[in-house]
Amino acid sequence: MTDAESIVQEDDESAKVGWKSCYSQMIAPLLEDVRVFREARNINGELHTVNVYLDCDRVFFGAYNPQTSVNYVTSIHVRDINALLAPNSIERGEFGLRAPPQTREEMFSRLVHLLVLEKQSRLLGYRKTLACKRLLKRIMRETRRISGHLVTITVSEDSLGELRCQAYLPQFSADLELIIRDDLKFNVLPNADPHLEAEYFRSDDAMVLLRPVTDRLTISPRLRTIQDMGLDPTRRDQALSKRFGASGGRSKSDKGKGLFLCMRMKGGCSRTLFTCTHRLSNIPHILTVGEVGRSGMIRIRAYNPISCEQHELRLSTTDRALVINGASGDWRLWCDDMLKRLSLRRISKSTADENVVNKDGSLKSARMDSYREDTKLCFNRTIFKTAAKIDNKMFGVRVTMAGLVDVGDR
Repeated sequence: MTDAESIVQEDDESAKVGWKSCYSQMIAPLLEDVRVFREARNINGELHTVNVYLDCDRVFFGAYNPQTSVNYVTSIHVRDINALLAPNSIERGEFGLRAPPQTREEMFSRLVHLLVLEKQSRLLGYRKTLACKRLLKRIMRETRRISGHLVTITVSEDSLGELRCQAYLPQFSADLELIIRDDLKFNVLPNADPHLEAEYFRSDDAMVLLRPVTDRLTISPRLRTIQDMGLDPTRRDQALSKRFGASGGRSKSDKGKGLFLCMRMKGGCSRTLFTCTHRLSNIPHILTVGEVGRSGMIRIRAYNPISCEQHELRLSTTDRALVINGASGDWRLWCDDMLKRLSLRRISKSTADENVVNKDGSLKSARMDSYREDTKLCFNRTIFKTAAKIDNKMFGVRVTMAGLVDVGDR
C-alpha cells in the first residue's frame, strides 16, 4: 500500500493509493468464498462487473470498471433489504403492487439494479462512491422561509411511509437532510392536532404525510439567533463558515456545531408566517400567525405576557379568501386587514352576571372573575356595511360571513 498525499486522496478508491484503494482491491479475493451473485450492470452510463457477497449479516457489493481498472465497494445490512425493495406508495399507485422476489438470485439482481455512483462535493475532491439506494420519487420542491432562513426544500419518498426532506440554504451554502421515519411520527402523535394531523401521521401514503410533515420542519438555530450572536449571514467570513458551514449540516453526529433540519414535536400543526406585537382590548399581546399547508387555514395564537393567557383562533380558507382577500401566498398583502379584525371579548354567562359572596363575607365581582378565564379571541367577518332607507326609515346594513365555526377556538 502506498500512502496518499492528502486525506481526500486516502478516501478515493480511484486514486489507486491510500487505504481505501487497497481495501477495494483486497475485498474481492477475501470474500470470494461467500460470493452469491454476479452480474454485468450499466452504472451511470459505464459497464461494470458487479459481484455480490453475503457474510456477517451484511451484503457486500463490488463493482469493477474494466476501462479504468477501478473497483468500488459498498455494503448494506440485511435488515435494510426490505426497505430497499418494498414498493413505496407512489410506485404502487403508478405501477401497481409488485410481487416480492421469489428466489435469492432475483433478490440480489434487484439490489444490483439499485447501485449508483454518487459524486461527492468539492470539499471531498468530487470523488465517486458506490451506494445501494433506491430511486427517490420527488413529490415537492419549493422555496420558503423556515425559522427565518430562506430555504429551497425538496421532499421525496424514500420507502413506504418514509419521507426524505432536503433543504439548501444559499446564505450558508449548506445542505441539510432529515429522514422522517416511523419513530419520529410516533413521537409527534401525542401532541398532534386531532382534527388536522392525527390521521395523517398514521398513514403510509406520501401525499397524505406531505402537508403535516413540511409544516413542522424547523432549522436550528434560527436566523434571529445567529444574528443575536453577532454573526452576519450575508458575509462569508471564516468564523461564520466554521460554525455554520456545510460540514455541520448533515447530521447531529458531526463534530462541529452547524445547522440542523428538525421536525417540531410540539407547537401545533401550522407553519409560522410571522410574529408581531398587537394590542387587543388595549392590552399588548404577542401574536403568532401560522398557515396550514399551502394557502390553507390560518392559525392565530395570541399570548398575554401579563396574565400568561393564550388564545387561539383558526380561520378557514373561505374566511381567508373572502373576508381579508388572503388568497395570495404573500402574507404582507393581508396581514394589516386581518389584525384590524381581531378583538378580545368576554364571554357572557348567566352565572357570571351575579356577584358572589365569599365565606369571609367579602364580595367577589363576577365581571372581574370572568374577565380572566371567560375571554376569547374573535374575528370580525363583516364583508360590507352601509346605511340604507327601508320604508322611510334609516337602517344600518351589514353583510357578514355567518354559519362558520372556528375550529379549535380555546
